[in-house]
Amino acid sequence: MSNLNGIKTVANFNSVIVVLQVVVMIGITGMVIYGVVHGEDTGTFTSSH
Repeated sequence: MSNLNGIKTVANFNSVIVVLQVVVMIGITGMVIYGVVHGEDTGTFTSSH
């Protein structure tokens, strides 16, 4: 029975990791969309101004 408990524990831990990965992906996507909407793509990084 300890093997079954270990499998369940690892499965629950993997579920938590997947949820955290999705949250990070949504956060990064949101930051990219925010940057594009607010003009971060206008070439200011390489501009001489």
